Amino acid sequence: MTDAAIDRRRTNGRREGDGAIPVAVVPREADIFALLRSEGPLSRQDLHRRTGWRPNTVGMVADQMIKRGLLREGAAVSSGPGRPARPLEIDPARRHVLGLMLGSEKVSTCALNLHGMPIGTTRVQDVLAGSPVEVATSMLAEADTSSLIALGVSVPGLFDESSRRLLLSSVNPGGATTSLQPLFDVIGETPILLGNCTQNLAVRWALARDVRPSGLVLLVHARDGALGASALLDGRPIHGCVRSDWNLGHTTLPVETEVCYCGQVGCVERVFSTPYYRKQPGAIRGATLHEAILQYQGDDPALEHVTELFAMAIGNSISQLGPHHFVFSSNFNTATRYVNHLIARVRHHTMPVLADRYRVDLWDMPTVDFAHAAAWLALGSLQGLLSDRATPRSQAVSGG
Repeated sequence: MTDAAIDRRRTNGRREGDGAIPVAVVPREADIFALLRSEGPLSRQDLHRRTGWRPNTVGMVADQMIKRGLLREGAAVSSGPGRPARPLEIDPARRHVLGLMLGSEKVSTCALNLHGMPIGTTRVQDVLAGSPVEVATSMLAEADTSSLIALGVSVPGLFDESSRRLLLSSVNPGGATTSLQPLFDVIGETPILLGNCTQNLAVRWALARDVRPSGLVLLVHARDGALGASALLDGRPIHGCVRSDWNLGHTTLPVETEVCYCGQVGCVERVFSTPYYRKQPGAIRGATLHEAILQYQGDDPALEHVTELFAMAIGNSISQLGPHHFVFSSNFNTATRYVNHLIARVRHHTMPVLADRYRVDLWDMPTVDFAHAAAWLALGSLQGLLSDRATPRSQAVSGG
């Protein structure tokens, strides 16, 4: 990409005449955004009562959010004598968020309005030449980001946010680190939120609740050959200095599997896969793991073997974390008989003192769009769910 193209992108998130209006959402704005998202339109007086802020403060923050395209005033509503109140509501038209999925074979983007509704269709591009980061950078350069308020990114594996590098990922199976700096260069002043794929799904799950979840939650997402987990505390992802999911997929078991991209043999996500299932005695000939699950009757020894190992790994993670709530997300949750069996085996492999102390929910996601989940990560940043996550534009970058 040319320097001129990058320079043009540095104006993203600002419209002509905005002057010094900040791009990132600040804490008071996030509080108002969260209130309006959970309760619907509210007047300035309503916001004053709910926040405890002075009326002038509410008015100044609200006016700033209207100017920035985050909010709009609804039709006047009369509730008695005096000037009719004009409720404030989230503006669905003037601003949007964008999600980006950085995959080893495909890169995709998805735009959502501030109500979380898709704008257009998900755009997908194959990685035929170059690297996924190069493909993603080109897609962002071509996108209309004039009204973009935040960009969320889904990345598989481990990454270091401070240096903006992928450390261990299916995107770089050879083990070399990959710089994400080109994404920051092309997007200009718009805040970028980086998240592991499963962490972003967990944020999507949390934001979809009518009430923000409380306590400790472990969300596990499974599909054939891929497994991720994320921990949430009071609806917020738990992170360390190096970002990843709960790393459940790369827990190793004492069995022979295909070599994982991480270089290990016996990774749980290699166990929970069609190739491993087909190598086991009694496997249904020619069936995929998913097909075997859908046909489950309790008489498939190969599937029982895979399930026992899978349940052991999940039960061990629950025993380590001690969550109040276990959420299982997969594209086979409709296979009720199998899922009930799996959950029973998970409880069996959980530390006895914890086995009956956590709630189990099934989250049915027949299709997984990690670009969509990344866009919800960006939406979460607007209401303060990820207040510590946006990478400062002025921060020094090491290793980039």
